[in-house]
Amino acid sequence: DADIGACLSSFSGPELPRREDEAQYLQTLCSAAKKGTLKDLEFDESTHSALFTVFRRCLLSPRSESQENRTLCASLFRTVISFPEVSPEKYKDVEDFTEDLMTRAQAGVSQEDEEFVRDALYWVYKNFPENRPTVAKRMGSLLRQYTKLPSKSAAVAPVLQVLGQVIRGFQTPLTASHRAVLAELLLPLHRPNEWASFDRQAPVLSLYHKPLEYCILQFLEHQPSLAVKAIQAVLLNFPPPRSASTPKELLLLHELSVFIRYLTPEDFATVLTPLMQRVLGCLSSQNAQLMQAVLQFWKVEHFVELTATKSQVLIPMMMPALIQQGELFWNPTVNRMVAIVLEKLEKVDPATFASTCESLYGGGKGFGAAVVEEEAANRSVKPLAAAPQKAGAPMAASMANKGNPPVTITGVAPWAMGGGAGIGANTRPGAKPNPPVTATPATLPRGGGGGGR
Repeated sequence: DADIGACLSSFSGPELPRREDEAQYLQTLCSAAKKGTLKDLEFDESTHSALFTVFRRCLLSPRSESQENRTLCASLFRTVISFPEVSPEKYKDVEDFTEDLMTRAQAGVSQEDEEFVRDALYWVYKNFPENRPTVAKRMGSLLRQYTKLPSKSAAVAPVLQVLGQVIRGFQTPLTASHRAVLAELLLPLHRPNEWASFDRQAPVLSLYHKPLEYCILQFLEHQPSLAVKAIQAVLLNFPPPRSASTPKELLLLHELSVFIRYLTPEDFATVLTPLMQRVLGCLSSQNAQLMQAVLQFWKVEHFVELTATKSQVLIPMMMPALIQQGELFWNPTVNRMVAIVLEKLEKVDPATFASTCESLYGGGKGFGAAVVEEEAANRSVKPLAAAPQKAGAPMAASMANKGNPPVTITGVAPWAMGGGAGIGANTRPGAKPNPPVTATPATLPRGGGGGGR
């Protein structure tokens, strides 16, 4: 008890102990907490104050520079608050603790400290109802500031993790102030286009995307009609071409695939135009990752049911983007997924599907889909004569692909970037290289053997 008391009192002075001494004191306290000897103390107001002074000095003070010591102290905090002897009513300085906690969260914390910020915020919010308005106000202030000036060190993820539990407990019907949390705090968090780590291709959105999605889903569970507003906000925050970010686009497409599950047919009609503009934009790109993410929508049965309500509009719109004049895409996975989507479109509305094929490809012959075979010698893909569609066979069946894709990391075919000697390359001696190809499929064939193996 004397050693424990000495360790606690060492943090109450005007200056922090030396780093080496601080580590030793924290190790002593952690050991006592794990063994249970810390419970031998009389947990009165002074003991509560002494323990939380340790947490404030080690974890929340800007002068605490040792990550190792902060990790020790965070472990001590989680152990101590689990003690039944710890009574929130006996801790009188919770307002100061909360202020220090939110100040540190807004100033920025390391990823190692985010877990402590989450646990401490949740503990305060749960055990001190009188302080909830203050905590909620400070969390809202942090999120608003972040949308104006994003910083990858801001503690957005732990704040959203706590906020998700708060939203989960909202009573229905939701009030105007509840819905304002969604519109003013959560949806604007999709705006940042900055990178958390450019070399790892990680957008800042990836730092907090999972808890953000959870928060929004809690709103949709309470009021599914809010899915329209959520989808519209996501569609508006796709990065512009000058700030192209495939990783961020993939995160947003994943959100769309989740949110559409809450749409009614009437709601689907509201978002149909901007949603399909995004879908067609991804299908017309040369980026296999984006195309696969969009084609995944048709794996959601509810989305297939929604598209059936607008099949006469969607099928004529989708067919040219999917078939691309019968030419295969360089990625075989995309080709297989396109075939599956075509089959589902045909199943949903055979008459519209057939009439669309007739109008696009004429003569009642269906479309002459490109047929490819792999050469055993060099694995190059050579287009052969187009095979006629067999009577009675599903038109989508001819989209099967036997070729290997060009080697790529980004998901964009090498020949689409103007590199290599694939399609579009200028191979004349002394000729200048062609510029990167970004044209539509009408000017850029997609079925050839392009560069990589």
